[in-house]
Amino acid sequence: MQTVQIALGAIGANEISRIAQNFQLRKNNVESAINLLLEGKSPSFIARYRRAKTAGMNEAVIRAIRDRLFKIKTFHDRREMILKALETQGKLTEELRLQILAIESPKRLEDLYLPLKPRKSILAAPAREKGLEPFAEALWTEDPSIANLDEILPTMINPEKGLETIEKITEGVVQILAEKLSEIPDVRASVRNDLWDFGNLRVSKTNKVRDKHGLELKEFFSYVEPLRNVQARKYLQIGKGEKNGFLNVLFDWDLEQAKKNALEALVAKPVSQSSPNSEQPAAIDELPTSEDQPSEKVAAPEVAPAPEVKAEPVPAYTHKYVELIKKAMSVAVDQILKPVLERECVRDLGERASEHAAGLLARFYHNRLVANPAGPIKILAIDPGFRNGCKIAVINEEGKLIDHAIIFPHQPQGKKELSLLVLEELIRKHQISTIALDNGNASKATEALLYELIIRLKDPKHLDEDNKEILPTEEASEKGGTDETVAESAEAPAAEAPAQISTPVVPEPVVSAEAPAAEVSPAEVPSVTAADGAEPTAEALAAAKKAELAALAVIKRAEMEAQAAKKKEEIEAQKKLEKERRQAEYQKLVNDTKANIKTLPEAPVDVKFATVIEAGSSEYASSILGKEELADSDVGVRTAVSIGRRLQNPLKELIKIDPVHIVSGLVEFEVQHRYLRPALDNVLESCVNVGGADLNKCEASFLRHLSGLNQLLAQEIVEHRKKNGPFKNRAQLLEVQGMTPEKFELCAGFLQVHDGDEPFDATNFHPEDYEMAKKILDAFGITKDDWKTPEKKNELLQKAMDANLKDMIATTGIDSVTSLKDFLDELIHPLSQEQGRRFGPVYRTRQLDFEELQLGQELPGVVQNVVEFGCFVDVGAKESGLVHISQISARYVRSPYESVSVGDIVTVWVIALDKEKSRLSLTMINPNREPERQGPGRSSRPPAREHSRRPDRRPESASQNEEANQGSDSQGAPSRPPRSPERPAGRFPSARPNSGGSSSGGGGSAGSSRSSSSFRPRDDKPRGARPPRLDPNRPPQIRTFSSQKPIEKPNLSQSALSGDSPLGTFAELAVFWEKSAPSDTSDSKKGVDSQNQAGQSTPQKDQEGNGNPE
Repeated sequence: MQTVQIALGAIGANEISRIAQNFQLRKNNVESAINLLLEGKSPSFIARYRRAKTAGMNEAVIRAIRDRLFKIKTFHDRREMILKALETQGKLTEELRLQILAIESPKRLEDLYLPLKPRKSILAAPAREKGLEPFAEALWTEDPSIANLDEILPTMINPEKGLETIEKITEGVVQILAEKLSEIPDVRASVRNDLWDFGNLRVSKTNKVRDKHGLELKEFFSYVEPLRNVQARKYLQIGKGEKNGFLNVLFDWDLEQAKKNALEALVAKPVSQSSPNSEQPAAIDELPTSEDQPSEKVAAPEVAPAPEVKAEPVPAYTHKYVELIKKAMSVAVDQILKPVLERECVRDLGERASEHAAGLLARFYHNRLVANPAGPIKILAIDPGFRNGCKIAVINEEGKLIDHAIIFPHQPQGKKELSLLVLEELIRKHQISTIALDNGNASKATEALLYELIIRLKDPKHLDEDNKEILPTEEASEKGGTDETVAESAEAPAAEAPAQISTPVVPEPVVSAEAPAAEVSPAEVPSVTAADGAEPTAEALAAAKKAELAALAVIKRAEMEAQAAKKKEEIEAQKKLEKERRQAEYQKLVNDTKANIKTLPEAPVDVKFATVIEAGSSEYASSILGKEELADSDVGVRTAVSIGRRLQNPLKELIKIDPVHIVSGLVEFEVQHRYLRPALDNVLESCVNVGGADLNKCEASFLRHLSGLNQLLAQEIVEHRKKNGPFKNRAQLLEVQGMTPEKFELCAGFLQVHDGDEPFDATNFHPEDYEMAKKILDAFGITKDDWKTPEKKNELLQKAMDANLKDMIATTGIDSVTSLKDFLDELIHPLSQEQGRRFGPVYRTRQLDFEELQLGQELPGVVQNVVEFGCFVDVGAKESGLVHISQISARYVRSPYESVSVGDIVTVWVIALDKEKSRLSLTMINPNREPERQGPGRSSRPPAREHSRRPDRRPESASQNEEANQGSDSQGAPSRPPRSPERPAGRFPSARPNSGGSSSGGGGSAGSSRSSSSFRPRDDKPRGARPPRLDPNRPPQIRTFSSQKPIEKPNLSQSALSGDSPLGTFAELAVFWEKSAPSDTSDSKKGVDSQNQAGQSTPQKDQEGNGNPE
């Protein structure tokens, strides 16, 4: 974290106050967090071991504060750079320096610096080259020497410079003034605000949308949305459509109104801008004055508008040459500010959309990292495919490859029977009960294969049956179909156009029906002679020659047809023999496999499979690390191994892959890496630090993500372990080369040493908290050596339940009840956050039929896809079910992408079935849960249960009110606002910073990763307990409020009591009515007041007798 310390620098008090206000935190807590960050402490370390200083601030908030500090530091650096640049140029005055230091907006800073920085002029450059800049400056400052423009303008005509007419002179002057106006910060801010406040984003389709291309963007073919309401996700889709040429994007806003507002801004805060090339710039907040007003600032209310423009609805801007200023403002807005600010708007929308998309992808990545591991078991992993087959890898409990194979169950090979036997052989041979299936290509078809496999494993009678599977021919395999489909495709063209044999092109002879052409031979052709014995004519000879050639052609054709038929018969016979040979070999292989299976032990009873997201597995297979770990395996086997390891331990396997590769392809748009990369890195660091690591088992690729460590130091730890053997305690870390006391402080609590010299090294306690943990054990009469046994932990639990926490605080000297609970929670359940922070996977054993489904049936499912109108969930049926956006949560859901992501494990209920169309409608809202009753102003969070399965991970600041009710002397912390309603059943806290995947729930000074205990002592009021309901027949009480110090009543004079003098305050009015009221009314009122005070002084008690004043 040295980089963070260097980058942050000093932060002012104003920035700290602003950060505290934005995050609804106390300023002193924010200041403590900032100081810890400046000291080089990581957010994970602060959230877990420095909670007392930050009042239980979670890791997500600390990271957000750190990101805000980076932005503030970047702004400060930019401001200092501008000040140095202006000082170097000789343009920095004391007044300008104070104005720059007072600016708090980056855009405002750039607007102020724009006219002062050296840059190339574009619009007004030709006019300046023609020498019009001095004249424009004189017009701007209302120089009296040019009071009569009608006389001066004709004298400036110069055809040699391109100034042939007065209109061209005026045009050049307007361009110079327009450029000057566009550089005024108030003008730019006014036009920018008009664009964002009143501008619309108008999208239409292009001519490129045809032939079913770009139809996925149909909703944007005629789309209009105010800029302020454009959703980030939709803008990313629009940007992709515009990049591909399917959409046209325009900004629709009122330029005329923007020009009027710009003139008003010029009057409201007049600014004088001199040329950037001038030697002495004017003050920033001064307007050029005329000779009638030499030193006064122009104010709109004090200046009367000119008579000729009194009726026009224009701003009250007074200038001697106001018409030229208006023309210049129009040019400035149309030609300069409009394109610049629209590009700026596009950039801002893109950045906001990228940040939003990065958050969605970070949540998906977080869910993958904190998925529930299957544990150290043998797994058969499958990387499915069609033509290239399904690659199979068997890994042992440590994730090492022990066997592999490849099967071709799908078309075009279609070796289903052999594939099932190979899978059964591997399962029986290695006694595997868990199968990991890649969710990529051919996953659905392979799921059906696994369902059939599980059925066959339960009843192995297929081993004795002689089931002959007919393989497809080689022609069918090449074309990707069965013999029947290939035959059908071959018959269709044969019926339309018979095959033709190429023959010499000769004229067809004229043959009668009695003498077929095929039976004519050259010997049978009669010689041609004349009737009178004379020589035949030329025509007769030609005809005879023609007949002879025709006969020869017919004979040749018959011979070729016979040869082709014979060759075809030979080919068919050869194919038949080859098919019989392949079939015999295949059948022999099947029989041999069956015989081998019969010699193996029976398969496990509970064989099941789970689907694993394959994103990034191919990148691992082709990476350097994958080649080093599995050097003797091909890419397909390495991919399957990665899939199996992800089911064993998702976090350990996924950290080997670039996070960008894991989330790529999940969204239909591009996300800028400068927003995506930090978000994913923060999630990775947080998830790794939540559970810590086993110092004697973890690899360097895992250790480098822990707090205080890097790649080099992680490698040094591994090398030290190989050279000197396993670590015996955490203190030996100081012997590692490069380990400093500062780095040891940051990483020691996140590294566990099991079966070592120090029992506390196997917990989340930091070495600095060992002494306090020992004091707590001594207070309960348990030694540190005996504490490790389960019996002593149960004894500690019973004693803690019966103990008085206030007395324990006095005995041990701990700072608060919350810290004491954290210590006890870690002592009773060490590292228990590992079990409470994870979810999934969903195992399948058979495919659900639609006939089995019933309305209201509860099912576990996996989110397969997220779309605009909801999400599709796989519940184990043939088709996935649809959860409409209205059924995702009982609360309002703006977009499904913000609530669920691909791969989430959810619980759903069936609400509609269409068996004919095989359609299934689901809901994630529990239909059996009663709606919560809550009064106005009451929190929507339901009361917590007495024994919750998931430990409470609220930050300490959220439990301050609870400690106050118990009378604890904990540090004061602001009470957080009421929690949002409970998440609907079926949704997992994928993005909660205090749940799994984030160490923000990290324990207090005790080093626990929980902010409050998962157990409840008997004298500890359950969180969320409410006082008993009042009797409905009881009359309502008037609720009164009394301060600690009684309010003194004012003394009224006799004239005031008689009504002659007026009353000045409500207190005097109350005294007046009290004095003027009859005695019986006064007595009754006193009775009610005394009753209210008595009821207020005695708070209501809940069912356990604990006081809980409303």
